[in-house]
Amino acid sequence: MRGLDYYTRTAFEVLSSDLGAQSALLGGGRYDLLVKHLGGPDVPAFGWAIGLDRLAMVLQQVKGEAPATAPALLIPLGERAATEALKLARTLWDAGVALQLETRGGALKKAMASANRLGIQTVLILGDGELDGGTITVKHMATGEQETWPLGEVGKRLFQ
Repeated sequence: MRGLDYYTRTAFEVLSSDLGAQSALLGGGRYDLLVKHLGGPDVPAFGWAIGLDRLAMVLQQVKGEAPATAPALLIPLGERAATEALKLARTLWDAGVALQLETRGGALKKAMASANRLGIQTVLILGDGELDGGTITVKHMATGEQETWPLGEVGKRLFQ
């Protein structure tokens, strides 16, 4: 059973058909009784492990290119905007929009340089002014054009 017998209740494995007979890439689960069994206190626990050598083998066998960066980046400016940006991002993700959310904070200039380096096509900027007006600033990286969209139309307009 490959050492999974000490798990209690939940146990899981991630398998890859690219690995042949030993297809487990990672595994883990709960082992609530293990610490007590080894002479320690009765402590519930959860853990997992990954086989880095197996991960490397799978990555070598993967055909094609790595997934492209999302075509749009949402940059919140300020704490209030960060909360609203997360709500907007979740709504867009639920609608199937591929979008990255800038979560590091920091300067707009730095985030824009990062977007340019990653080849992101559209940058959405949400600050206090935009929130107050119910809008979002949109910068098209290829042309440098900047415009303002109503917040409620972001998903529809990104698909155009």
